[in-house]
This record gives sequence, C-alpha cells and structure tokens, in this order.
Amino acid sequence: MRTRLLFPDRDLDLDDLPEPDPDLVEDLELERLFAAMAAGDERVAAVVRRVLPLGVRGGDRFSIALAVEAVRARQAVVADAIACPQAMGELYRLAADAVEAERRVWGGALRNAELVLQRSAEVVAGLLAAVASIRDLLARERSRLRSPALLGLADRLAADVDDAFLATARELLDRLGERTLVATAALGPGNRPSGLVLRREHSARARLRDRLVGGRAHGLVVDVALHDQNAMNALGELRAGAVAPAAAAVAESAGHLLAFCRRLRDETAFLVGCANLDAALRGVGLATAMPGLLPTGEPGLDAGAIADPCLALAIGGGVTGNDVACAGARLTVVTGANGGGKSTLLRAVGVARMLLAAGMPVAAASFRAAPADGIVAHFPRGEGGGTADGRLDADLRRLSELVDRVRPGSLALLNEPLSNVNERDGSAIVDGVVRGLVAAGVEVWLVTHHHELAAGLHARPPAPAAFLRAARGEGGARTYLVTPAPPLDTSFGADLWAAEIGPWPTGRDPGPPTVP
Repeated sequence: MRTRLLFPDRDLDLDDLPEPDPDLVEDLELERLFAAMAAGDERVAAVVRRVLPLGVRGGDRFSIALAVEAVRARQAVVADAIACPQAMGELYRLAADAVEAERRVWGGALRNAELVLQRSAEVVAGLLAAVASIRDLLARERSRLRSPALLGLADRLAADVDDAFLATARELLDRLGERTLVATAALGPGNRPSGLVLRREHSARARLRDRLVGGRAHGLVVDVALHDQNAMNALGELRAGAVAPAAAAVAESAGHLLAFCRRLRDETAFLVGCANLDAALRGVGLATAMPGLLPTGEPGLDAGAIADPCLALAIGGGVTGNDVACAGARLTVVTGANGGGKSTLLRAVGVARMLLAAGMPVAAASFRAAPADGIVAHFPRGEGGGTADGRLDADLRRLSELVDRVRPGSLALLNEPLSNVNERDGSAIVDGVVRGLVAAGVEVWLVTHHHELAAGLHARPPAPAAFLRAARGEGGARTYLVTPAPPLDTSFGADLWAAEIGPWPTGRDPGPPTVP
C-alpha cells in the first residue's frame, strides 16, 4: 500500500534525504522553527529536519517542474492537517504505536521456520488491527478532508482493507497458529520428499465424524515414537519444509504492513509539525497564509506583512511585518539604516521561500513566489579570534563554495558580504559575484552597507532589479519598516553611536543626506 501524502508520485523515504545544510540552518536560525514544529516529539523533530528543507537543495530529483506539482499537492494536505489537527495527531499516533508494537514482539532475528511463522503471524495480526483503526479514522474524518492525497488514502484503505478481507486474514492467521499441520509431498531422488505444500486442515466437525464411523485412514499411516530421535528429526525436517513457504509469505506480508506504517508515521509526523508551527506562529501574533505560486522560473515575490517567524518565536511576538512587491526582479538590493531590519527581512524571505517549497503556510498576510531550485546563504560570521586577513579568506572561500552550489533557478541570500573589507575592494569583488550570479540565472537578494556597490548596481542593474531601504524615523528611531527606495550614501551609523556611547562628536544629528 502506498501513502503518498507528501509527493504525488512517490512515498517519503527519509534515508534518501540528507541532513539540512548546517550553514543555512545557522544563517536562517532554523533551529527555532524545528523546535516549534516538533513540540517536544523526537520523531517529529527528526522528520521535519529532513523534510522541511526539501525545496532548498535542488538536484536532479527536485527539479522545478516536479517541485511545483509537489508543492500544490502538499499545500492541500497541509491545509487538511491544520484544519484537523486532532485527527492528524491521532493518525500519527496510530501509525507510530503500530511500529513500536512490532519492535516489542519477541524474536526479531529468528531462523527456525515455525518460530518465524509464529512471530510473523503475531506481527501481521497487530499491524492489521492498526491499519483497520487507521482506515476507520480516515472514514470518520472523510467529510472534513479536502486534499486528494488524504482522500485517496482513505479510499484505498476502504477498498483494500475492508471487513471481509480482515475476517479472511484473521481466519488464516488463526489456522497458521494451530500446532497440527497437514501437508502433501511427492517422493524425490533418494526417496526424499519434494514439492511439500501446506494444506488446509479438515474442520473439527469432519474429524469428529471420522472418529464416529471408525476413523478409517486412507493410505499409509506411520506412528512415530517420541523416543525415536532419528524419526523425530526427520519429522522436524518435514514440518520445516512444509512451513517455510508459509513463513516466508507471512513474514513478507508483515514487512509490507510495517513499511506502510513507517511511511505513514513519518509523513504524518511532518504534517503534525506543520499544524504545530501554524499554531505556534498564531500564538505569538503572526499572520499566516498559504502561498500562491508564481509561474515557474519567475524570480522575486509579492508579500504582505512578511515577518521572520524564527525571530517571533524567539522573542514571543512583536515582530514588524513588511510589504514587499518585487515580483519579476532577478536582483533585490536592501540598504538603509543600521539596525533597521534589513537582515531580519532577508531571513524572513529565505524562510518563507523554504516554507513555500515544503507546501506550508508562511509568516505573512499574503505571499506569492515561485519555488526556488535550491537556496544558499552567506551571512556574516563572528570574529572567531582570527585576523582581518583570515576573515577575508574565509569570506572568499564561502562565496566560492556558494557559487559552486547554485544553478539557474536558485535563490542566493547575501547579507553584507565582505563587510570587513574596505569600500572600494569589497564593492568591486561583490559586484562581480552578484553580476555573475544574475547572469547565470540565479535570483539574488543582497543586503549591503557598501554605497559604492549599491550605487553601481542601481545605476547599471544587471537584470530587472528592485531596491529597498530600511527606514529611519524621526530622531534616528528605527521603525523596522523596509520600503522601496534608492540607496543612500550613509547607513546612519551615528545613530548607533548615539545610542551606545553618546551624542555624535559634532553635537548635531547628521540627518539624512541628499538622495543622489
């Protein structure tokens, strides 16, 4: 049986998914997101770490065309999970309990055919009971479901695991559990048995009738004495030969049922995580919206009140959202006041694009974008005790690795690259990197304080571009609003000086300069 809740064309295989990029996890502060989704459940935590970054890796198995199809399908399933969180949690628990119950059944590495048959029959009985409960749960909730994936699963279980099938399966398992075996065989070379076939035993009523009429046996009857070890060994070989095919078949059935429950456990674990995150974001006062999808390959985005969910989870709310309209822009440059929310906006964009690819709601009142074919980020790192030259080498190495990983359709988030380098050199290096990425078909979001860099890109944009600026309120107040505006030749560092040390040495608020 197939689950196919997260992909329209295949089941989830966690072993096929690598761990998330540690740099991206650090840059976007995703650990807070993972923790909110897990809500203390270790299995959910392990699953969301693999599944959430599905749309950020790219690769041959995650092409743009497939991503759009998969995103639409996952959005419908996630919407059902958020609308029916209790039912989704129960579905997850049923599957998880079934997997755990199988682990507790004795004798996981048996080789004796009869013991294998006994254990496999016990496992199948338990898993069938769990699958029947899953079927009944989906049947009860069917009127509330809207996604084709969950409705399809409910229909498949209703058709394949109906009451007649369950009754037949339980009857066969009961017969296989009986100690009396009936088998037929032919004589092979050396008069050894061949073609052993396990047969259905006569009913108790037929055996009673035979005894009442004299119990006449047909054919040769051999009585084996219990003290005849050779005879008992021979009989044991016959029993094993007769039981082995049945044991293999029941063990295979147990494996199929267990694999189904494991897949369902993992896929519903992700859906439970989606419901947990939506509830957590709403709990800290953030609006959430299911993203709309722009045409395949179109860069940029349109967003209303987009916010950084990781920051909101960290401080418990109070995060300012921003309206951003830059659909079609291959390059978006964010400049403006220090501490004005530029990096926060960049993280918000990165997390939103990742959530979009996973089919999840984003922290915004509205959001539209196309799935990115991989997301990479370059955020500043701490000093780490190194020299300025060491930091430059490290930044250049990270930029080189970033360039090696992108491809057309990727999203690159560059937060103050080479900020430790002087204006002229830093601007020249980053300008070449940005123009090269854009020429290669990569969508670039750049936050920078290098005015020479921003002014050059504004004067000669390499592609359709948008320019945003972090606002500065009266007296240097930070509003954390980012609006469309050309770059200025100041980042208002004097405001930070005044806040931390005291009045600017001139005794005057420098104020905003004239826009070039």
